[in-house]
Amino acid sequence: MEERRPSRRIIEFDIEIERRIRVQRMLRDATQTDLANAIGITFQQIQKYENGSNRLSAGRLYRIARFLGVPVTAFFDGLEADSSTNPQAAATLAYRELLTFVTSPEGERLFRAFAQIRKKETQRNLIRMVESLSDDEMS
Repeated sequence: MEERRPSRRIIEFDIEIERRIRVQRMLRDATQTDLANAIGITFQQIQKYENGSNRLSAGRLYRIARFLGVPVTAFFDGLEADSSTNPQAAATLAYRELLTFVTSPEGERLFRAFAQIRKKETQRNLIRMVESLSDDEMS
């Protein structure tokens, strides 16, 4: 009888965890190179993690969490929630949608540009303008 090895396929949970790593890294204004140097790997490997093309070991996830200053659980909170029966799960789904946007090229550009605006009033005006544009698109 042939022994079967477990599959090394990337699963949806892996992709979500890696998306959360990217968001945490961006929130700390750390580059892929900064993170890679801190945990002793290449920035290309960080790219592969964040793109979901390579799986992440538990030990490496622990070192990433330490560098980013978050508990390891921050990458897992709400992953098993069912939004159809649980209000907290609906919030988790909204959070996932936010992560998807923030980690997109457009979302990252918007995040970085918005973060450069220092005047709170300018930020509020920009938000009102984008909301107005959104309202126009919905009409």
